[in-house]
Amino acid sequence: MANNPQPAHITAEMWWFIEELERLEGPDTVFAGAWGRFKPGYHCDAWELWNHKVGSSFPWRVDYSTMLADDRVLGTPLDQFGAAVDWTFLSAQAGNFTNFKKYGRRIRAAHAARDPRLKGWREVLCQGDDDNPADGYDFVSWTQRTPDDTHRWHMHFSCLRKFLRTLSVFQAMISILRGETLAQWQAKTVQGGVNMKLFKANGDYWISRNDGETRETVTGLPDPGGMYALFVDAYPGCAYPDVDTAKWPKTDLALERGWTKQHLDGVFGIQIPFGTSHATGGGGGGDTGVHKHAISLHTAAQTLTSTTGPSVPA
Repeated sequence: MANNPQPAHITAEMWWFIEELERLEGPDTVFAGAWGRFKPGYHCDAWELWNHKVGSSFPWRVDYSTMLADDRVLGTPLDQFGAAVDWTFLSAQAGNFTNFKKYGRRIRAAHAARDPRLKGWREVLCQGDDDNPADGYDFVSWTQRTPDDTHRWHMHFSCLRKFLRTLSVFQAMISILRGETLAQWQAKTVQGGVNMKLFKANGDYWISRNDGETRETVTGLPDPGGMYALFVDAYPGCAYPDVDTAKWPKTDLALERGWTKQHLDGVFGIQIPFGTSHATGGGGGGDTGVHKHAISLHTAAQTLTSTTGPSVPA
């Protein structure tokens, strides 16, 4: 994943969110924008909205993205940051709305349920049903509106400005988009957050600490209904992006979604050869790869109990 291109105008917490969006569908989606001063709205920072001058007037001072109490950040360190993200689906641009509507439906359901994970968000503009017009979901007024047609293929997220440095707000939205239930999210929050990802690529199973550094193969672990399944039960959402009946990751990211080695390296870290124990600090010895990676999973579970959530890029 790329570094934050505008750290003075895109918070580290928002950049974490952007990177997580790109992880959800891999090559099918791209980051299409966050901060910008070319028009009013949540993409623009509060300082520019107040100071933008046309002739002798300041027309952006009454912009809707600064009217709510949670958007009034002028004069604080938050007034330099944009508060919106655009997420483009290449398949939807080409006329296939399957992936795009999957996430839109999750937003629609969360809006209808007034899901508490939406706290800190103003709106999402997307395609949440099966008709042609795009849909806008407001999480303050709990109303809907029809945005322009570009939102049939790109999703727009507006964060209330006072929450731009609150990582849990962004984590909660990712939870909704992943399809996690509220109960799963609440259990994960109590346990301290999940930093781990278990996934499948090219027929093998992998464990990644989701820190962009390393990933280890767990091929060969016996009894898919045993320790591995217990790990998934204890940390809901760690199997990425879905699970089969044995609770192993179901979708092969490389074979079924077209993820390249470069993309896997960028999202899950570089490969550690099977039989080398990253968790125990070395390889070799007389232990088998199966044994070493069983230790690795156990160590990972211990690590998870002490984490406070996903790391935030600098």
